Amino acid sequence: MKLEVKDITYSIDGKLIVDGVSLGIREGDFVGLVGPNGCGKSTLLKNIYKVYKPDAGAVFIDGKS
Repeated sequence: MKLEVKDITYSIDGKLIVDGVSLGIREGDFVGLVGPNGCGKSTLLKNIYKVYKPDAGAVFIDGKS
C-alpha cells in the first residue's frame, strides 16, 4: 500500500496546528513520526485516517482519495 499526503493544513479555533505537510510512503516502508509534545503528530495522523477533515490538502492511498 502506498500513502501520499499533499499539503495537509488543519486548524482548531483559528489556531494553525498542521501547516502544509506533504509526505510519500512507499509500500513496505516503515515510518516513525517523532517530535515534542503538542507539535501536531496525533493531529496529522487523525487527518490522514480521516477522523479530522483537513482545511486544505488531500490524502491518497494507492492513488485513491
